[in-house]
Amino acid sequence: MTWLFGTFRNKMAKRRYYEYPHHGMGVFTPLLDYKIDKFTKRSEQILVHRENGYIYYAYVYRFSKKRYIGIAFRDTRVCDDNNQLLHLFRSAFQSLADEQLIVREKSDGEYKATGKKFQDCRVDLDVFLNGLGELNLDNIASHPLPTINLAVPANDITAQYDLDRYSIGQLIDMGFCNAVFNVLHEKSRINECVVAVIVALILGGLIYLISQIRV
Repeated sequence: MTWLFGTFRNKMAKRRYYEYPHHGMGVFTPLLDYKIDKFTKRSEQILVHRENGYIYYAYVYRFSKKRYIGIAFRDTRVCDDNNQLLHLFRSAFQSLADEQLIVREKSDGEYKATGKKFQDCRVDLDVFLNGLGELNLDNIASHPLPTINLAVPANDITAQYDLDRYSIGQLIDMGFCNAVFNVLHEKSRINECVVAVIVALILGGLIYLISQIRV
């Protein structure tokens, strides 16, 4: 099962959440309002939700705090390679942008909403989804679902801002049924390293000054 979801303005100029073609599932609704990592240049997120013997995976591209488009699928297996999953989602989202139905790619490599809603291009979206095929973990390292850890509340949300820190599989194995992964880019990681070096130099300078004062 593969589907799209997102927020669009209705006639009352209010943003409404829609899914296509499986409207009404609302699997990721509790996770979608989770704060975006302020260091992420492109507002990409991966959402994971466990329910009724399935793991639901979603890729979200945010245009603003409350406007986004996402692609989702469900599987009976747990993903062990975050990067492969991210690559799968990015490829699918790029294919959606190439069709320029709901989103399109800008010259700077970012994405922009076209202004069309799901109901405006249902036939074209059906063709796109049929061509895309069912997304799954067939070509991604994975393992079967573990038993549910009842010690962890089902509504707990765990956020790991760096996909390299923990695998989705590790979080699910620990018992977390809901997780939000904010995708960090190489530029973001470099910035974090620069900040760490600057902080270390400042601390080193302060320690040196204190040592001179004591002398």
